[in-house]
Amino acid sequence: MRERGFTVSIVGFHTKDESYLSLLKKIGFDVRFSPEIGERLTRYDSYSVVEKCVFWFDYIRFLKSFKPSVIAPYTQRIDDLTNAVWRFTGAKLSFSFERGGYLHPKREKLNWLRRLKKLSQPTYVANSNHGALALAKIRNIPIRKIHVIPNAYVIPDLSVSDHLPVEVDLSDKVVFIMLANFFDQKDHTFLLKAWQMSNMTESLLLLVGGGGTDKCRQNYHEAQEFVKNNGLDDQVFFLGATGATQHLLSIASIGLLTSRTEGCPNAVLEYMGAGLPVLARDIPGIREVLPEENKVILTGFDDIRGLARQMCFLEKNKALRIRLGEVNRQHVMAEFRPEEMFNAYNKLISAR
Repeated sequence: MRERGFTVSIVGFHTKDESYLSLLKKIGFDVRFSPEIGERLTRYDSYSVVEKCVFWFDYIRFLKSFKPSVIAPYTQRIDDLTNAVWRFTGAKLSFSFERGGYLHPKREKLNWLRRLKKLSQPTYVANSNHGALALAKIRNIPIRKIHVIPNAYVIPDLSVSDHLPVEVDLSDKVVFIMLANFFDQKDHTFLLKAWQMSNMTESLLLLVGGGGTDKCRQNYHEAQEFVKNNGLDDQVFFLGATGATQHLLSIASIGLLTSRTEGCPNAVLEYMGAGLPVLARDIPGIREVLPEENKVILTGFDDIRGLARQMCFLEKNKALRIRLGEVNRQHVMAEFRPEEMFNAYNKLISAR
């Protein structure tokens, strides 16, 4: 966007990752951290009517200070609050993103805040077709008003490669990897139960990710306890958040994702870009991004034994792993190009 003449400001409200902020600043973005606004966003529901009015006045003034042309709220809470008042900021357009996945979406009862958001008519964008259909049903929005723009696969800079965060002997091993923070919907427990059931002896499992919420930390510790209690310490490794992701993908054999729901999962795009077969639950978000050849190895939603069988099958079939990985690599390079995603967003912005 900066190359097309846009000035981009990135605002953080809740967490401050100094290394990430430094990287953004290094490549020329205006980066600001506003924890006071973030705290008020978090406490909004507990405010009195007067306090809410004061908050709206201050928040609109804060947004106007950027003199925005386009606003792109990221998380659901910030999206709802921002898009309720975006037309008072002077912006020409504000996006409302749908990045999640749904199995059984139901129409929600709109509170007054989301009614205001709906009346303000933000530009709705979903990163998957099933996400768009779910959003239309949940929020009672005409499907024609929701633009579907899938995530893109960006070829990583392989010249930057950190060392492994732990010492792991990978010689003569089939390496399974799962890139996912420990949110409930990622369902690491499902994976670990299948791993225990598989009784594989020639494979290792690398779990990459953590997550900053209390629930993520709890799930992380529970997964560690499961591994310890079942004697899997020499097979399953918790690597946490790491900058060595691309190096790990280059030494992996199979990409895993046991999520209950997904929109357009970046982890799967990364697996495909690294030339890996993908083993996952058979859910809409996974099916939308995979080529037909890889879909045949997806497992049933509740089929732990099926996942265990498929892991054993892939462990023993190197030729199949290589063939599926190459099909996946070609698919992601052809169908999830950054240029197409950029052009789709640029078309929406240019129309205003």
